[in-house]
Formats: sequence, C-alpha cells, structure tokens
Amino acid sequence: MKKHKWYQIFIGFLAILCLFSTASSAFVMDGGDEFNNGELQNKETDEENYVTFDYNDQQTLDYRYYISNSGETLDTSLVNSLAPVTSGTSHTFIGWSTTRTGVNTDGTSAIVDFSSTTFYGGETLYAKYYASGDYTFLSTQASDMSIKPASSSTQRKVYVSPSSSTITSEEMTITSSIGVYYDTSSTAYSTSTVGSDLTVKHPSEANVLLVLDTDLVIDGGSLQLNSVVCTSGNAFCNQISGSFTALDLNGYNIYIRNNGKLLGYGLIYNSRDTGGIIVEKGELRTILTPTDFKGGGQTVSRFCNVTLEFTAFLLPYLCCETICSNESIVTADCSLYASSAKYSTTVAYILGKYASESSNYSEGVFEITKGYMIRRTTPYMDLMESADQKGAALSANQLYLLDSNYREYYFLSAIPPVTSSR
Repeated sequence: MKKHKWYQIFIGFLAILCLFSTASSAFVMDGGDEFNNGELQNKETDEENYVTFDYNDQQTLDYRYYISNSGETLDTSLVNSLAPVTSGTSHTFIGWSTTRTGVNTDGTSAIVDFSSTTFYGGETLYAKYYASGDYTFLSTQASDMSIKPASSSTQRKVYVSPSSSTITSEEMTITSSIGVYYDTSSTAYSTSTVGSDLTVKHPSEANVLLVLDTDLVIDGGSLQLNSVVCTSGNAFCNQISGSFTALDLNGYNIYIRNNGKLLGYGLIYNSRDTGGIIVEKGELRTILTPTDFKGGGQTVSRFCNVTLEFTAFLLPYLCCETICSNESIVTADCSLYASSAKYSTTVAYILGKYASESSNYSEGVFEITKGYMIRRTTPYMDLMESADQKGAALSANQLYLLDSNYREYYFLSAIPPVTSSR
C-alpha cells in the first residue's frame, strides 16, 4: 500500500476534526399532546407533572401522562390502552419497566404493577419486549443461532433481551456464533454478489432488524450481519445495494472481548444519543465506501496488490460511537466492481498494536500503540431525516452520504473513556 496516500488521508481526517462541534442530536421522540387522566393537555405544563411512556420501538412517539396530584396511581384502563400494538410482528410486549436496563439492582423484575404503584411526576416508563417464536435468548447465549426473516416481504424485528418472558440480567453475553440473514435461505454476505438497488436504506426496510434491549457482550463469540453489498458502474460502488439486515443499539452498549467479532456486513446504527461499541479485545468489521472510484482494468491489478486507487471514502454503515483499544482492530470490507466482476478485500482501518490479528495486516489507516481511539459520526437517523427532506432527488443513489452535514470524527485518549448506556 502506498504510504504517502495514507499520509494524505490522515491529513484529511485532521481537517475533519477541525469541524467538530460539541452540539449533539437527541433522538427522544415526543408527542405533541399529553393525557390528563384521559384528556389531552398542553405540553408546556410543568414537566414534573408527567409520567412519560417510552415505547422503545423506533417508531411510536412517547406518551406523557399528566397527573394532577403527586403520589397518585394511574388509571389502569387508560394505561392498558397505551400498550404497544405488536400484532403482525415477531415480538411480544411484556409490560412497562421503571429502569432503562429492565432490572432492579437485585436482579428482580422491574415491570410495573399499576394497581399498587404511585407516581409523583417526572418518572419514565420503558416498554419491554421479547422475541416471539424461534428467537429467544438466554443470559449467556452459548448455542449457535441463525436469525432470518419469515418471508421476503415481511420484516422480522428481534429484540435482543437476556431472556424470554422474564428479565433477570442486566446484560446478555454471546459465546457462540449468531448469523443474521436477509432471506429465508440464510444467504451470507458474498464477495461475488452485487445488487442494483441504490435507493436510500431506512432501518424499517431491513429484512431483519435487531434491537438491543440490554447491554450486549460478545465474549469470544461472533455476531454477523449479512447483506447484498456492491453495485456495478457507480463511484459509490461499495454500498448496500439490495436486501439487508440492521442492528440498532437503541441506547445500549456492545462490548467485544476475548477475541470476539462483530462482523457488520449491514447497517449498525444507534437510534438514541447514549451507548456505543467498545472494542476491548477483538474485531469490529464494517463496509468501506469509496466515493471517487473511477473503475478501469488497471485499477483491478493494483487493487489486488492492496493499493487503493481512491482517496475519498467513508464508513457510512457504522453510525454509532466506537471506542477501540490497542488490543482491538476495526476492519473494513472494500469491494470494487471493474472488468465485469466484483473484487473484494479487507483492510485494517483502526489497527491496535497488540490486536490478535495485527500480524495479518502490515499497516492501518490509523494505528494505536497505546491508549484508545474514539470514533463518532453524524447520527444515521439525522441523515435519514435529511434524505427524507431531499425526497425524490435521492431515489437514484445514496448521495446523502456526501451531504454537507455528514462528519466522521476521530479522537485519541490516554485513559479509558467513560461510557454510558440508557
């Protein structure tokens, strides 16, 4: 790989850092009206007079229940009417929880009994679900699992909780191999398959959408998303171009330990403003999208010899905060279409000096000898909002990836950064 190109790229990233702003985007969804014991109320009343119902499903707006007196119980018939509608989905509503993790400190269930619980205002209740049917998880998932849609036309949404109908742990641990597939045939990511769908990819269109409902630890195991990636005849050739899978952190953390792997041949994003991926010791993989690929036969021979024939690229499908140690590695799948064929390789993007796979790569875009690297991006849902506003202009290509609002930020830290989940 030509060393001077990496220097140019590094200088480019430093320039991006100069654009960093401390402003953050929140993903809390608020409804415009609230209930006052069954009647709509104005939203501008004192916030402490409300109990907020957080639906935790990426689409339903929060409800705010107005209470007129501190220390009162809620109308159970009204609360029952607020229950999420899950008919036609592959998940089941358990109830409303008082804690973000779904458990109390002693590990007992935190599901609210509205007949005996009094509220004082300012509380938030979180809807809790579990996957129905074939996909239920144990606190430690030691058995291999394949997750796939029920049909090609119906999305399967799977809530990753540490149990089925009862919540007994603050986190779930994967020590096995879990594959998430975009079709009923369990087709994995292919280094030869290309697609032709260049429309903007929204999480609601994913064939399988995994939603975290707890912190997740990949402890020596692996979790792999699979999608159709790469297209012919386009400068943005290595993008999701067909059926795909997605993972929503939903405000929680993923920890990769003991040479665990999160192989993201799909969309990884966070619909909340807390949580992220912490690669302590292991591998995180995503999709690298060149934006100035010109094609050509000469490129094929150089690319196969690990010389990149482009200088502008993004990691657009890893849209969450990521923290990497010097025992971690972030790899990127880079596929180019030239001479009527797809050519794929894996490059080291962030390379920890002591990562177990460091010997497989001579160098990385970034290299960590000590300390930590933090990567942040423009939130994916912000990009989707921008894409929705641009409308039909995006139907032919995902040009929003180069939207002036998009940023990737990289920071170095000598001490472990503090992380928080919901």
